[in-house]
Order: sequence, then C-alpha cells, then structure tokens
Amino acid sequence: MKPVFCFLNLQTPRRRGRFLTALLLSVLFAFFSLAMLSCGKKDTTSGPPPAPAAPTLISPANGAMSVATNPILSWHASSGAASYALQLSDTSTFARFEVDTSGILDTNYQVNNLTNLKTYYWRVRATNSSGNSNWSLVWSFTTITP
Repeated sequence: MKPVFCFLNLQTPRRRGRFLTALLLSVLFAFFSLAMLSCGKKDTTSGPPPAPAAPTLISPANGAMSVATNPILSWHASSGAASYALQLSDTSTFARFEVDTSGILDTNYQVNNLTNLKTYYWRVRATNSSGNSNWSLVWSFTTITP
C-alpha cells in the first residue's frame, strides 16, 4: 500500500517537515495580510447612533395671535429621532407647565382647553437611544379673544 502523502512526494520525514512549514507560513501570511487590510479602517456598523439634532418648529408661527384654544403644534422631523418631547408653558422660563410630555412618535401634537387671550411658550426636543437633542428654539403664540 502506498503512503497517503505519495501524490505530494512527501515520503520522507524531511519532505513532510518542509511541506508543513511551508503550509504554516502560507496560513500565517494569509492571516496577517487580511489583518493589515482591515487595519486603520473604522468600523461604522457598530456603536450607538449620534444623538439627534434639535427640531425646528413650524406652527403656530412664533408670535402668532388669535390662535385657537386647541391648536396643533407641529415641527420638522429631526434626523435620527425615535420620539419627541414637548413642553408648553405660560411662562417663558418654563417655571410651570401646561403640557410636559414625551414619547411623541409624530411631528405634531394637539393641545386642548387652553385659556383664551393668553400667551403660551413651547419647545420640542428629539430623543433616540443615544440621548436627547437640545431643546428647539422657544416660540410663543397667543390664543383667541373670547
């Protein structure tokens, strides 16, 4: 019966040793070549997304007058946002809130039962798994006269 290594002419221990050394060197060369190809490349597929940018408000327009007492507040979508938080106050410092809510999945929110002839201030921020954006600019509107 012929030896298994006959097709490579590895019948002597010396030839088998050289073959195994060459095979090992080839495998190591391939491994390090692949390692060098990927060296310095930034992995863009992992890690959390960046926090979203602050939304831009749309309506009611800043300083609007005679706004209904049940307005729909709307803003532009913020890239990367998963949800939004909204605050509505009758003070420009947001010392107290008429509305303070989060988890809004759309880019608008209807407020109900606001007081006639009163000025309100509102702002929105975007949220995703990396955190919150800054608050949007603060806009104000005044409700209708009864």
